[in-house]
Amino acid sequence: MKERLKILRKTLGLSQKAFGEPLHLSGNGISNYEQGARPLTDRTISDICRVYNVSETWLRSGTGEMLTEGTSVDAELSALVAELINSDDEWLKNCIVRFLKLSPQSKEAFKSFLSELFENGKGA
Repeated sequence: MKERLKILRKTLGLSQKAFGEPLHLSGNGISNYEQGARPLTDRTISDICRVYNVSETWLRSGTGEMLTEGTSVDAELSALVAELINSDDEWLKNCIVRFLKLSPQSKEAFKSFLSELFENGKGA
């Protein structure tokens, strides 16, 4: 299981610290699990599967698909937010906070602007 934990973390593109953050585990704790110095508890396995949308069967035995359906956006968002929280990029953090504090109408206007910008950029 320790190897699959490491494979999962690397697939998500996370450091041990960033991977552990939403699980309330330290980078050293994740390192201990990956090295087999500590066994994963049932609760930690459950938390990993819930937070990162991982198949418990895959994590425990290596059977089946690593990620469960619906994983892509939720897991990627979780991983990227954890990475951002651990970064020193205060500008980006402030941009995201400001966006989230916008009124629903302002968010829609911004999303429309970005959609148009991305659509127009496809031909470039």
